[in-house]
Amino acid sequence: MKKRKNWLTALLSMFVLASCSLEEDTSSFSTPDNFYQTKEQCLSALNSCYIPLNGTYNYTLFIATEACTDIMYINSGTLDSRLDISPAKPRHGETVWNNGYKGVMYCNAAINGIENSPLEENEKLPLLGEGKIMRAFYYYLLTSFFGDVPFYTEPPTSDQYEVEKTSRVKILDFIINECNEATEYLDWIAMDRGRVDKSFAYGLINRMALLGGSLDFGGKSTEYFKIAAEAASKVIGKRLLALNYEDLFVVEG
Repeated sequence: MKKRKNWLTALLSMFVLASCSLEEDTSSFSTPDNFYQTKEQCLSALNSCYIPLNGTYNYTLFIATEACTDIMYINSGTLDSRLDISPAKPRHGETVWNNGYKGVMYCNAAINGIENSPLEENEKLPLLGEGKIMRAFYYYLLTSFFGDVPFYTEPPTSDQYEVEKTSRVKILDFIINECNEATEYLDWIAMDRGRVDKSFAYGLINRMALLGGSLDFGGKSTEYFKIAAEAASKVIGKRLLALNYEDLFVVEG
């Protein structure tokens, strides 16, 4: 009995001593400095750039857009479908605001990490292109909703959380130019279904330029329409359209 008590006392002492240690082993923790070491890790970071899309494209997006028009009617006084969406009064546009900047944050982190990774240039460039096009998409969404918005392309520091708004014209010009550069490193059809590829990038350039042209951003409607036409001409005929709408949501095999 005494031996059993001695063993129990010894074990308890070991647990107490172990729990009193203030030193923590952080060697297994992931940080931006030690995470982006392989292509798989960089791809994992890029995967996160797509996550905010799930929370963006839901019923609140329709309420914030089409429910304000003759296209859609919602017979409920509780739903806040209004035309005066702004950063000060986002209403259902808050979903776009929050998820848009969450997407920008993920993209900035991924782009910064990949740029500083030890990968070869031929591996880096397509990954960077994918991240930059996704970032452009989020800024396109934000500017189409709110106009002039805060704009940054690096992971922010604590003193940048109150950044001033940037002109929507400046943002649009930047993301169109960046997308044009990024397309050079992408395949026409992505190997993994649902990922960014060259045809998506040109389609996005077309939509961004149509936005600028239709609303005459900076008085440059003619310039934007030319950009839109050029982007459309590059992608037309490069991919076949689905013969069946249902096929867009079905993966063969």
